[in-house]
Amino acid sequence: MKRYLIGTLLGLLFCFLAKAQEASVQATLVPAEILIGDEVTLTIQLSYPPNFRLNTIGLGVLDQLDSIEVKNIAPTDTASQSPMVNVSQKITLTSFEEGVYEIPPIPIRFSGEGAPVSLQTRPLQLTVNTIPINPTDSVGLQPIKDIIKEPLKLQDILPYIGILAGLVALGLLIWFLLNRNKLKTPKEIPTAPPPAPHELAAQRIAALRSERYLEKGAFKAYQTQISYILREYLEGRYKIAALEATTFDLLKKLPQIDLPEGWFASLKQVLQDADMVKFAKAEFPVDFHLKSLERLVTFVKISTPAPEPVKDEAKEEEE
Repeated sequence: MKRYLIGTLLGLLFCFLAKAQEASVQATLVPAEILIGDEVTLTIQLSYPPNFRLNTIGLGVLDQLDSIEVKNIAPTDTASQSPMVNVSQKITLTSFEEGVYEIPPIPIRFSGEGAPVSLQTRPLQLTVNTIPINPTDSVGLQPIKDIIKEPLKLQDILPYIGILAGLVALGLLIWFLLNRNKLKTPKEIPTAPPPAPHELAAQRIAALRSERYLEKGAFKAYQTQISYILREYLEGRYKIAALEATTFDLLKKLPQIDLPEGWFASLKQVLQDADMVKFAKAEFPVDFHLKSLERLVTFVKISTPAPEPVKDEAKEEEE
C-alpha cells in the first residue's frame, strides 16, 4: 500500500515537472552597453503549449529600479499558435546615471492543466558609460574665454528706439480710441468657484460607476479611469504634478507629501495594477478591479481635509 501511494505521488510530481518544462521564457538586452541617455530594448520571449494560458508578465519589478527609466512598453506580439504559442514583448529602457546595473528576473505566470506554472527570466546586466574625453584632442573641450565687447554705436540702438517709438504710438492710439468712443468696462460676471479636489473626485467616481465598464468587459478603460482620477486628485489635493508623470516618477514624489499613514503601499498598488492592465494586457477577475476602486474611494475619503469652522460674524462685531 505504501509503495502504491509513493508511486502515485512521484507520478504526479513528474507530471507537474513535465508541464513546467513545456513552457520556456527568455529575456535579451540589446545593446547591453550604452552611453548616458541612449535607449536599450529589453525583449521578453515566451514559448508555451496551446493548453497553457498566459496570466501575467511581472513588469512591475522594473519600476523598482532607481537608475533605470521605463520609456515605453509595447503590446505583446504573438508570432505563432501551433505547435507552440510564441509571444514576445519589447520594453524600451534608458538611464542617465553612469554605472553597471542589473535587470532583475521578471516573473511569468501561466495557468496549466491542474496547477499554475511560474517561471522567470534570467537576470541581465546593463552598462551605462559617459562620453569619453581625450585630453590630447586639439578639438576637445577648451577653457571658457571672456566675451570681447565692442563699443556701442548709434546703429546698434536705432532698432530699439524704433520699436519703443512704435509701442508708444500704438498705446496713444488705443487710449484715444477708448476715450473717443467712451467704451465702458464690462462688469465681471461672478463665476462659481471650481469644485474642491475631493468633490471633483466624487463626481468622477460616480461617472465611472455609471459607465458599467466591468459589465461590458472594458477592463482597460476602467483601470485607465481609476488611474486618472487618482492622479487628478493627488494633483489638486497635494499640489504635485501627477497627471503627466510616469508611475515611476509619481511614486518618487508620494513620500514627500503628507499622505495618511500607511497609504503609500496602497496607492502604489493601485497605480501598478492599472499599468499592468493597460500596458501588459494582464487579465484579472472582476473583484480585482473592484478592489482598486474601493482603495481609491477610501483614500479620497480619509485624505479630505476637515472643513474650516464657520465664523460667527455677529459675535465678532460684539467683541
